[in-house]
This record gives sequence, C-alpha cells and structure tokens, in this order.
Amino acid sequence: MRGHVNNSNIISVDEIRRLIDYDPHTGGLSWKKREPRHFGAPGRFTPEVQSKQWNTRYAGTAALNAPSNGYKNGHIFGRIYRAHRVCFAIHHGYWPEGPIDHINGNKSDNRICNLREVSKAQNGLNRGLNANNTSGCRGVSWVKRKKTWTIRINVTVE
Repeated sequence: MRGHVNNSNIISVDEIRRLIDYDPHTGGLSWKKREPRHFGAPGRFTPEVQSKQWNTRYAGTAALNAPSNGYKNGHIFGRIYRAHRVCFAIHHGYWPEGPIDHINGNKSDNRICNLREVSKAQNGLNRGLNANNTSGCRGVSWVKRKKTWTIRINVTVE
C-alpha cells in the first residue's frame, strides 16, 4: 500500500465496522461475530453452521494482528489490510487517501492519537538516519575528499 491508494475495491467502512471492533485507546482490533450472510453458498455446511463455527473460533479474538515489516495486517474476505488503515477508517468513518503516519515511529502502535493522514512527502520525513551518517544529524554528512562537513536541506512545496 505505497503511494496513492486505490479505494475502489476496498470494503466499505460500514462493513468494516460490522466485522471489527476498534479500541482507540489501546489500538487493538478484535473480530466481531459474523452473520450467515458473510459466508458462501452452502457446500458441506450451511452458512448458518459456518457462521456458528467461525464465531466460536474467532469472535472476540485479535484481528489483523500478523506482523509484517513492523506493521500489523491481516485478511478480510481474501484481501490484505493494514491494521493502521483499518483503525483510521473505523475511527474517522472514511478510508484515507494518502499514507497514515505513526507519529511516534512505532509501526505497531495503532492508537488513534498516534495515527494521522499525511502526504507522501510528510511521511518521508520520518525515515531514520542513513546507515552511513556519522554526524548523528539528518542532512549532515562528512565529505571525505574535501575534509569538511556538508549540510543538505530539502524543502517540499505542496
């Protein structure tokens, strides 16, 4: 989910709210009970039986909690969703168009006070220092051939 997000094939926020509970104070997501309509055509079991089995096993348990590169995510009806985007959508009532920034830098901290919608440029400001950086300051580096420090400042105008 990098760059611009195409929200056209994403489940509606209303449906997400019917499927998942969100605690904005802890950032936790948990599965709600599912109705038979969420299950396919009867095969071996009727949708009612499938619903009962799913609810017994998953209702009330942590949702979208699988780790991936520091983020939490999981599947909803066969599509992968990032937990922080779901938290934002449940709380605000709409899917964010741009990136969601974890203000404190902790990608798994999905408390609403830690999430904000930002531009791609704003989100890039949170990147850590380059591995080659010896100064400890962003934009400051040592130029070996000149034997001096240099400073680089980038300004993004939106």
